[in-house]
This record gives sequence, structure tokens and C-alpha cells, in this order.
Amino acid sequence: MKNFFKQNIGVIIKLLINQIGMMIFGFAVTTAAEVIAGTTGLVVSGIFSVVFYLVLLYNTVWEAGAKDKIRIDGKREKYSGAKGFWLSFAANIPNLLLAVLILIGFIFGRADGAFGYEWAGSLHFVAGFAAMVLEGMYLGLILVLMPGNPAVYFIIIIPALLVCTVAYIFGAKTIRIGKFFGITSKAEKQIEAHNLSLKKHHVGSDGLESDDDGSI
Repeated sequence: MKNFFKQNIGVIIKLLINQIGMMIFGFAVTTAAEVIAGTTGLVVSGIFSVVFYLVLLYNTVWEAGAKDKIRIDGKREKYSGAKGFWLSFAANIPNLLLAVLILIGFIFGRADGAFGYEWAGSLHFVAGFAAMVLEGMYLGLILVLMPGNPAVYFIIIIPALLVCTVAYIFGAKTIRIGKFFGITSKAEKQIEAHNLSLKKHHVGSDGLESDDDGSI
């Protein structure tokens, strides 16, 4: 795991930066939407913020997969379909830790529960507030669908894990969703250049291409 962090720290940091940016955006949009349109505003702003966030994650991990494909084709790296999952998991460690703290506080700090420890109640409040801020893009949906339920802080991690898993696989296999909308990312341009280089490499001495066209 240590080597994984070391080798992929750049991508993990990008995922964390995406979350911080969407945290601010989601928190601001959700707060404004609630004031203007109440529950409906929370739902709409929540869905918009989450979709926007997941698109950012997808693009980031897709590009990581596309860049890895060049090394995979050159036998410098082994392909792993689970890499996107672990990239997202690493970036979600702060969220997971907060979810665990919230659950502990909920179990041991509830006034009507079997324990009712004051320290646990404080832990639940502080960790819950931190999670609501750090995961501001989910704030609208949390407030509408599962307010006060500690399980929600585990559930909201799942979409990122799934999206990043698919994104890496698609990137490593150069399956491009963006091409249907005429969108070409920097990583896609690099892959196209790589494909062209491979095609030129397989051109025969008589000036004709070999049976292997070098496509990926």
C-alpha cells in the first residue's frame, strides 16, 4: 500500500482537490437553493452537485488510466482493473475515518441509547459537522433523504468508488464517452499520438502497413 501511495500520489491529490473544490461549491449551492426553493431546491442542487463531482472524478481517473495504458503497452506496468477503485479508496480515507467517528459517536453518545456518554455525543457532533462540510456536494441529498443517519456517510462513498473503478478501466482501454459529444481531453490526444506512433512503427520496409495496424 505504501508503494501504491508513492506511485499514485499525484492522482490521489487531484481527487482530493476535486473534493475540496466541490465541497465549497456544493455547500454554497445547497445553502442558497434551500433558502430559495426549500426541499425541492435541496434535491435539485444535491443531484447537480453530486453529478458534477462524479464527472470530475471520472475525468481525472480516466486520464490516469489512459496514461497508464502507454506504460502497460510498453510492458512497464501490469494492468489492474481494480486500480481505479483503490485510487478512489485512498482519496476517500478522510471521509471513511469521519464516517467511523460519526458511527462511534452515534452508538455511544445517544441520550436515549444504552450508553449516553458525553464525550461520544461531542464526537458525533464534531465529526458530523466536519463531514457535512468536507462532503458538501452531498449535503442536499443527506438533509432530504437520510438526516441524522450515520450510515449515509458510508453510503455516499460508494458512488465515487464505482465511478473511479469504471473510469480507470475505460481509460486503460481507451473507451471514450466524451467522443460522443465531440470532447477530446489532453490524455486522449496523448493516446492518439501514441497510436499514431505505433502505426508508424509497424509500417513495412516497402512502405505498406503490416497486418498489425498498431491500434490499441
